[in-house]
Order: sequence, then structure tokens, then C-alpha cells
Amino acid sequence: MLPIVIGDPRRGIGPALEHGWLGQAGTVQLPPVIMRRGTDVWSDRVDEERFMAYFGRRPLEGEMGCAAAHLQAYEELLASPNSWGLVLEDDAIVLDDSEFERVVRAVTKALEPTGRVVSLYSEGAIFPLSEKTVGSAVLLDLRVPPHGAVAYLIDRVAAADLLSAQRKIASVSDWPPDVHRVRFAFVLSQAIGHATDEVSSSVASGFDRRNAVPISVRLLMWTGIWFGLRRKEFETFGSYLNLIIIPRLARKFWRRL
Repeated sequence: MLPIVIGDPRRGIGPALEHGWLGQAGTVQLPPVIMRRGTDVWSDRVDEERFMAYFGRRPLEGEMGCAAAHLQAYEELLASPNSWGLVLEDDAIVLDDSEFERVVRAVTKALEPTGRVVSLYSEGAIFPLSEKTVGSAVLLDLRVPPHGAVAYLIDRVAAADLLSAQRKIASVSDWPPDVHRVRFAFVLSQAIGHATDEVSSSVASGFDRRNAVPISVRLLMWTGIWFGLRRKEFETFGSYLNLIIIPRLARKFWRRL
């Protein structure tokens, strides 16, 4: 298992690197990625039209930089001999080091690397299909990907699929919505926190993404008219349902906090 930290450890994860088991685990540290609209790099790497189709608004520079950094983490995993990677954003906080290590080792030992992402932290609701015990951890298989990418385990198969799906970035780092083969799960644990109160967001500083999509666009999405307007970005209407409608239904009806 390869631990990978994205960004500046002083934002939260630093003490765990200095004093916890991560400090002895060969952790790779990656710098943040800066993306600027209007540059050649942005044109080469970002698909703004597909992002608009999926999310109803234009991508932020910080979102694209964060997504690019996660893709860099997947490349690090695939360049290593490891079957699993542990990806941590720099503002993750380890609240219980022994519990954190226990959960990580239990999951990577019990699960085959067949295309899985296992989230270790989420600030939003999660939507489970089923529940099972993996080692000594409770694992929830999910209907839709979890909110946020603060701390998660990812296997080589999933890393390759996510890299392929994001050849041109069209999603936030909280997972491309059109990856069908990757299975998402969530571990019930109190080992990880998030330094949102102590540090400002480096992804959307000063911008509230919760209400960024106009009501008119939301109505177009719910009624399916959006499919007609953005037809070329979706393979079929079934694809539109899976990418746009089902995640929104999940947030309204399939909650487990």
C-alpha cells in the first residue's frame, strides 16, 4: 500500500506524518497543482463543455488543479509495485492514529484490487446499497460516489480507469460521474477529520459552490430538457439518468448521515 499526500502538510496532515505510522510507511508527498484558465495547459487538460453538462456551471481553477493533483497521485500508484494507494489531501486530520492504521490495513488485506475506491471520510450524506464487515471495519457499498476526496483508498484498477476517464478533466476530484466500472465504498470510522474550520479552502476560496447552479439550470436538468440542450455530452438518455438524475435523487431520498 502506497500512502500519498497531496499539497502542503502544514494544512493539517503534518503531525500524522511526523509522529504517526504514515511517517514510517514510505509516504509520497506531491505538491499542489496550479491550473489557470486561458493557458495552453488549461486548453489541453480541461473539458469545460463536459463539466458544464455534468454540473451546470463552469469549473473553477482550484477545482481543476485539485483534480489534476489527484490524477498525479494515481500515476504515482501505477508507477509503483503497490496494489493499493492511500490518498490524503493536505487538510486531512488524523484523529486516531491506531484506528486509522487498523482500518487501512484491514481493508487492503480483505479486498481484492478489482476496481475499488474506499472513502475514509465524507462531509456529505452517503447512500449505501449494503453493509458488511471487512476485517474489523464496517464497509458500506454505495449507490453513488461519496462526497469529497479528503481521504480514500484506491486500487490499481480504479486508478487506471479514473485516469482514462479524466484524459481531459471534466469533474471535480470527488470522482468523475461517468466511471461505471469503479465500485465505491465507505468505511464507518472516526479516525479522520477535516481541517475546514482551521484553514480556508484552496479549491474554492471565497466561493460558495452549494448555490452556484442557477435555478433555471436545475429545472432544465430535472425535466430532461438539459439532455436535449447538451445531447452530445451524453451517450444515451440512460447515461443522462445515471449521471444527472440518480445522484440528485440519492441526495434527496437515500440518505444515511
